[in-house]
Amino acid sequence: MKAAFFKEHGGVEKILYDDYRDPVPEVGEVVVRVRACALNHVDMLLLDGRFPPPEGLPHVNGCEVTGTVEAVGAGVKELDRGGRAIIFPGFSCGRCEYCLRGARTVCVRYGYLGAHKDGGYAELVKAPATNILPLPDAVSFEAGAAVPLAMLTSWHALVAQAECRPGQTVLVQAAGSGVGSAAIQIARLCGARVITTVGSDDKIDFARSLGADHVVNYRTQDFVEETKRWSGKRGVDIVIEHIGGETLERSVQALTRLGTLVTIGSHDTHWGRLDLRHVYSKNLRIVGTNLGSILELQTVLEHLADGRLKPVIDRVFPLKDAREQGQGAPRPVTLPRLLERAALRRPEAPAVVDGARRLTYAELARQAAALGRGLAGLGIGKGDRVLIALKNRLEIYTFWVFPDVQTKPGCAGRPGIHAKLHVVTASTERG
Repeated sequence: MKAAFFKEHGGVEKILYDDYRDPVPEVGEVVVRVRACALNHVDMLLLDGRFPPPEGLPHVNGCEVTGTVEAVGAGVKELDRGGRAIIFPGFSCGRCEYCLRGARTVCVRYGYLGAHKDGGYAELVKAPATNILPLPDAVSFEAGAAVPLAMLTSWHALVAQAECRPGQTVLVQAAGSGVGSAAIQIARLCGARVITTVGSDDKIDFARSLGADHVVNYRTQDFVEETKRWSGKRGVDIVIEHIGGETLERSVQALTRLGTLVTIGSHDTHWGRLDLRHVYSKNLRIVGTNLGSILELQTVLEHLADGRLKPVIDRVFPLKDAREQGQGAPRPVTLPRLLERAALRRPEAPAVVDGARRLTYAELARQAAALGRGLAGLGIGKGDRVLIALKNRLEIYTFWVFPDVQTKPGCAGRPGIHAKLHVVTASTERG
């Protein structure tokens, strides 16, 4: 069969479209002929090596798959060849204490199609027969492939974890994301009112078309203040959050008493801090979740078939164009990038506190830009290795080493590392 796979980690240039081993169904397994497969954030993590495939390389990505039943293994009787199918992407052992309690998504051996096993960026893919559901005729293959991760996870977060009810208020972070666009629709289906965030004004109409009652551009507005204003200073009952970092911290501040924050991911940073005073004084719940159950997937499909939910599809392209059409690996979260975000979101917030002296994010960004110009004046270019020694009042030296991202022509040293090292010493002491 043909597949889009990779033999080494890197960007989309590492994706190969070529012959790949055909999957053979074993006892209790099914082979599906793929008709559509979605592109997800986890695919980029697998490709660039931040989440290496547990079974090693080569590897085929693709977690969300729809298609038709091609072949069945021994013991499979309830599925007919040619039947329309959607694959539930989660694998569990069925025997550990968590599986026996019905919490299969936290199985000690939990895995995902396309991550822990070869996935759907291929003409054929295999999965356990117990993971196969019929795809309703009213749901296209493309729409169905946009459901098993983002929409199912959003459903589980709002319905099962947060117990969203009519009349409640919900803050959904990042309306333009798969999770965000699904969560807005699901919250409205539950009878809740929704406020959501976007990163640019051109996404405002899109967010409203999904059902959002109020839309905040977090780059130009403070979403906590806007949430309080929109809710009459009350705050919201539920927050759906998958960004992490400062967004997580400030989302807690947007909750009302007895409110619930459900964290689904950490697409910005895996770290986040909480002001625990908000948590215990307001009796808040901070809940983590991943995916949902196959029964919940069946329910979501019924809503799709009836037109009550609609996946958002950016574009459709053939498998052979996966390298050209697939988005590249996300930029790493660097200190300059974090500073840029903070300067945009909260320019007047204190970034550095030194006794009575305070430096805002905007001021720090300006000083960082001036430092960059100064380094350029010393002949230091982008990608050079730089060791900076900062001397503070306590005579303590702190060192940062910035490695290259690519080797300059004619430069010796390890691949990807410049041989040249610039040393810059700075002091926080005046004079």
